[in-house]
Amino acid sequence: MIMNLFLDSSVDLIIGILDSNYRWVEYSQIGGASAGRNLHKLLLEALTRVQLEIKDIKNFFLINGPGSYTGVRVTEGFGKVAEICKGRIFSFHHHQIPFLSGRYDQGAFISNAFKGEYFVHQWLGSKGESKLISADELHAEIVELKIKYSEIFCNGSIEDLHPTLELIKGEGEVILKQVEQRNLREKAFYYRAEKDEFKVKKK
Repeated sequence: MIMNLFLDSSVDLIIGILDSNYRWVEYSQIGGASAGRNLHKLLLEALTRVQLEIKDIKNFFLINGPGSYTGVRVTEGFGKVAEICKGRIFSFHHHQIPFLSGRYDQGAFISNAFKGEYFVHQWLGSKGESKLISADELHAEIVELKIKYSEIFCNGSIEDLHPTLELIKGEGEVILKQVEQRNLREKAFYYRAEKDEFKVKKK
C-alpha cells in the first residue's frame, strides 16, 4: 500500500501520515523551539504509532513556507535527503492551500512574519502578490481585505481568520491530489532574504 507523509515546520512542527486514499491515519502538532531539532525522533514515534516504517512511505508532501529561515529549512532539508533516497517529493506553500482546494479562486492569506511584521498574500487564480506589513498595520489590512474577499486565511491564529491547517485537515484528499497531479515542487519560501533574516538592528 502507498502511504503518504505530510510535514510542515513553518510555525509548529506538523507530522501527518495518510493512506493511499489521502485519509489521515496520524496527525501530530508539536510546538516548541526544539520540535524541529527532534524531527527524526518525532517522525519515528509517529510511524511506530501506526505500525509503519519510513520505507513504507512512498510520497512526501512538504509545506515549504512561507516562514522564517530557521523554520522552513527543517522540512526543506528533510526533503533534500528524501530526494537523495529516491522518494517522491512534492512541496507547496501555505498560501496555495485554499486555491488547491478548488473552492477559492481568489482570496488572501496572512501569517506572522516575526520581527514585528506580517506576511500578506493575495491571489486571483494561479497568480498572486505578496508583501510584508508592520504589526501596527495589521488590523486595518484585515478590515480592507474583508471587503474584497469572502474568506481570509492564516497560518496559526490571527483574529478570526481561517487557518490553512484546518482546511488541509478537512480536505486533505482533494488538496494533496491536486499537489500530486500538478507535480508541485515549490522552492523554499522565506519571509525575507537570508541576509535580512539574520540582520542585527542597530540600537
